[in-house]
Amino acid sequence: MKMKKNSILKSIVFAIAVTMFTGTAMANVIYTEEFINTTTSDINVTAVGWNLYGGANVVAMAPSGTSKGAIQAGDYAYFISGSSSSEKGLFYTEEPGDVAVGGLTKISFTQRMDGSVADPANARFVIRMGSSWYASDTEIVSTDQHSTYAPEQIAIDFTDGSKWRALTFVIGSEITVGASTVGGTLSGNVDAFGLYAESGNSGDHFRIDDYTIEAIPGSVSVIEVIYQQPFTGAGAMTNVGWNALALRSLTLLNVDASADTGQAGINNYGFFWPDSYAPSDPSGNLTSAGPGLFYTEAAEIQTDVTLLEQVSFDYIGDPTNASYRVAVKVGGQWVAQAAETVDGRDNPGTAGGFLSAVFEPADFASATNWLTVSNAAVGSAVMTLGAVPASDLSGTVQAIGLYLENATDHMRFDDFSVTTGALPGYEGWAGLYGLTTGVNDGLLDDVESGGGDGANNLLEYALNGDPLADDAAGIQPVSFAVGDWFYYVHNERTDDDSLNYTVQLDDDLVADPTWSTNGVVWVGDSAVDGNGFKTATNRTDIGNAEFIRLQVQMD
Repeated sequence: MKMKKNSILKSIVFAIAVTMFTGTAMANVIYTEEFINTTTSDINVTAVGWNLYGGANVVAMAPSGTSKGAIQAGDYAYFISGSSSSEKGLFYTEEPGDVAVGGLTKISFTQRMDGSVADPANARFVIRMGSSWYASDTEIVSTDQHSTYAPEQIAIDFTDGSKWRALTFVIGSEITVGASTVGGTLSGNVDAFGLYAESGNSGDHFRIDDYTIEAIPGSVSVIEVIYQQPFTGAGAMTNVGWNALALRSLTLLNVDASADTGQAGINNYGFFWPDSYAPSDPSGNLTSAGPGLFYTEAAEIQTDVTLLEQVSFDYIGDPTNASYRVAVKVGGQWVAQAAETVDGRDNPGTAGGFLSAVFEPADFASATNWLTVSNAAVGSAVMTLGAVPASDLSGTVQAIGLYLENATDHMRFDDFSVTTGALPGYEGWAGLYGLTTGVNDGLLDDVESGGGDGANNLLEYALNGDPLADDAAGIQPVSFAVGDWFYYVHNERTDDDSLNYTVQLDDDLVADPTWSTNGVVWVGDSAVDGNGFKTATNRTDIGNAEFIRLQVQMD
């Protein structure tokens, strides 16, 4: 591949005292929700990608009723506890995508909460990491009825477990904050953000506006939703590109959309009941039957399996302990999620409300996440789960869906969504900052407003810069003299092996412009920071007049 080169040049004629650059990145606003409502009526918070659960039974709250939640025409979200005191609510959104917890710098919002000295209303910041919820140890307390909005914020080391309490959130059951902090260090990605609210009096209102998240550039995963299916309306599942493969005969099913019992189809959600398709015995009675697959082969999902980031959907499982596994087909082989998820409710039905499921392994293609599925083809014997695949998954995803192991299970599904993560290396970095392919994402492009800042995209990428910010002065190497040595310090990205950094010297740029590493002495490297960068320090004898530069190359 053609080598791409760029350099930063600095004279060494005199020892120059400068402040050492630490490589700290400035935080950016990565998400803001203003809860705009342009109508004259209350609307559901789901209209802007938020969820609200609360009330005595911890159910999804509607825009009407005595215990409710909505976005009002005044452009704010609110929750009212209804006729009971000490009711709890949980507002949250998954809209910001995955954000490295170590990259978060601040979460803020404005609020008007009713409360009294005797019975205050209170709230806590909330984050979710995988299946674990956390509520801030810091509590926001209201002892009066605010006439104006008050700003609130949390700006902490978000990885510090002493700042967080465990939050138990079970739809239909409870929302509970732990009595003490979890301790230790949090690591990984935050995939949901929100607020926990608890009323002190019946009728307390919580009004929320301008919820904002700030994070260091590079800490936000570039997640693209490549497929979404809400299963609206009624009819055949094939109308939206879904199929069902079920039972001993393993035939592709026709659908009956007249009801959500027997067969499979759409009734403002997808439904699938494998047992209803068991082959009949001579007496015409249904016999016992095996598992089923409910899946799509939509063109949108046909991406490289290594790029898959997340599969999410809502579900209701009947009868008691109905279960599912996410399933994918790659290279002609079906595999099902190794870890089974069970709806432990007792025949919840639609009245019980949908639960949310998120399958988000650290490495989607890792064989340890999967079990092979045998006989997943029309006309085969009963499908069975096998062992862990012999190797990691590789290739293009051909189909994706859900595997139901128990034929008697009746599963309802909605809002099935598939997302991909960031592309690796420079291409993913360019996408993170919103650079446009073929327009301003070239290695030699310098795209800051006003004609650039002197550091092109390659240098911004290699030295921990922001290609859209005028920050060249802050990312270039720095130098300082100590005794007889001249020290030269620069940033290095550690997560891209295609980058090469070379410090070079030349004593005559006119008569003999030859750069060389002769005379450059490596001193050491710092530890790698949370963004994957380190600082490298070199030095040279201060006795000679010469020039020094950092050469950055990408193979």
